[in-house]
Amino acid sequence: MNAILVDDEPLALDYLATLLEQTSDIKILHKLTRASVALEVVNSESIDLVFLDIDMPDMNGVELAEQLVAVNPTISVIFVTAYNEFAIDAFEVNALDYLLKPINRERLAKTIDRISRYQKLHVIHNSEETLKISVTNCLTLQIGSGSKNSPSWRTMKTRELFLYLLHKKDKLVKREEIIDLLWANLTFEKAVNQLYTAIYHIRKTLAPYQNCLKIIKENEGYMLATKNIVLDLEDWETNMKKLPPLTEQYTHIHATTLLEYQGHYLDQYNYLWAEDYKYFLQTLWCEHALQLASFFKQKLQWDEAKKWYEVILTYEPEHEEATLQLMKIYAILNDNERVNSLFTRYQKALIESLDTHASKEINNWYKSWRKYH
Repeated sequence: MNAILVDDEPLALDYLATLLEQTSDIKILHKLTRASVALEVVNSESIDLVFLDIDMPDMNGVELAEQLVAVNPTISVIFVTAYNEFAIDAFEVNALDYLLKPINRERLAKTIDRISRYQKLHVIHNSEETLKISVTNCLTLQIGSGSKNSPSWRTMKTRELFLYLLHKKDKLVKREEIIDLLWANLTFEKAVNQLYTAIYHIRKTLAPYQNCLKIIKENEGYMLATKNIVLDLEDWETNMKKLPPLTEQYTHIHATTLLEYQGHYLDQYNYLWAEDYKYFLQTLWCEHALQLASFFKQKLQWDEAKKWYEVILTYEPEHEEATLQLMKIYAILNDNERVNSLFTRYQKALIESLDTHASKEINNWYKSWRKYH
C-alpha cells in the first residue's frame, strides 16, 4: 500500500515514518511538509493512503483532505492532530481514522489494523458496471450481475439519511433541511455532530459503490451524486409511461410491465417523506391494472379479468371498484361461495384499514344478488 505523510514538522514526520516502518508493511513514498505539494503528488502518482496533519500553515488539513478525495475518491485519509476537537471534521471528509499526538505504538497498531480490514472489505468495483438499486419494499444494491446486498447501517437515522439523499439524488439538500427531518429534537450543535457522523458512516458503507454513488458536500449542504445507476421503481415508472395503447395486440406488454411491480416504494420503513412518491406509484400501477382488468372483462375473457382484479386486491384489499367487478365475475361464473367470502373480506378490510363500511352501491348490489342466491 503506497502512502504519503504530510506534516509541517520534520521531526513529527520522521517519528511517524519510523513507527510505520516498524509496525506495518506500508510503503512510504514521500514525507512532505507542504499541503500544496501533497496535492500535486496525489494528482500525479498512485497513492492509497495519506497520513495528514490537520494544523498545516499553507492549507488547513481538512480542506486539503477534501481536495485529495475529490482528485482520488479511493484514497484513504488518516488525520494526525494534537486536538481532539478536529475529530468531527475528520469524519465529515471521510477520514478512515484520526490519531492524536503524541502518537503511541499501540494506538497506531489499531489504525493499521483498521486500514487492513477496510482494504479487504471495500473492494472498488469496475466503473463500467451498472449499480442496480432496488427500493421496492426495502433497499438492496447489486453491481452488474453480482449478488444483491442489503447494506448494514450503523443506525436507523443513518439509513434514513442515505435514503433521503437517494430520494433527492443529484440535488443539493441543505444541512438545515436534514436536521429538521432527522434531529429536530436536538440542539443545533448536537444535531450537526450527529449529521457529520452519519455522513461519515454513509461514506464508509458506500465505499464499494463509490464509482456510482458519492456524497458531495457543498454550500452548507450535501448531494448524492450518481453515475451508472438504475433505480428499479424509477425504471418501472419510465417503462409504464412508454406503454403502447391498450389493444388486443399489446395486452401481454401491459401485463408483463405491471407484473414487474413487486411492492411499494420503501414500504418497510414507513418514512413520511416517501409517502407522496409511494402513493403516486401505487396509483399509477392500480389505474393501469384496472384498465387491463376492465379490458379483459369487456372482451368476456373472464379468467384474465378475474386474475387482474384479484391481483389488485392483493395490494389494496379495500379497493371498491376491483371488489365490485370481481364479485360480478364470480356471480357470472356461478361461484357463489367466492362472492360471499369476497364481500366478507372486503368489509373486514374496510373496518381494519379505514374504520368504515361498504358503500351504498356495493351493498345494494350484494343485497340484490343475495335475493336469488
